[in-house]
Amino acid sequence: MLHYKFALIVSAVLFSVTQASWLRRDDDDEPKPVHINYQVPDCGNIDAPCDLNCNFDVSCVPLGWNHTALPCACPAILCSNGYMYGYPDYRRAPALYGDTLAKQPHVVAPCYNCTPSAIAPYGKAQGNCADPDKPNSPSV
Repeated sequence: MLHYKFALIVSAVLFSVTQASWLRRDDDDEPKPVHINYQVPDCGNIDAPCDLNCNFDVSCVPLGWNHTALPCACPAILCSNGYMYGYPDYRRAPALYGDTLAKQPHVVAPCYNCTPSAIAPYGKAQGNCADPDKPNSPSV
């Protein structure tokens, strides 16, 4: 009788362990950072010395700018939540909009004289963004 009770307890424990491992999610099911298919390249003299320590969130996309026009700055970042953030507080501060967005390097010194509407202040493209051969031109 004792062996029977022991066998029932062992089988109950094994069943619960099996159930728990079956309910557990695999590592492949863990949420991953959202890839943002939007790049704004750095252009100009990107080798200019700059000693700023920007500390932006590396899961976000940095928005590049023309380093010849503005040699040293910290980039605004575009995050998977669709918002842009800026130096110095990045995601600890409110998202960039309007006038605060207008002060960011990718707007002040844009590559190819274009700041696409997706990342421009008030959602209005700035400069000449009509050339589809440029990497940061808006799609038509």
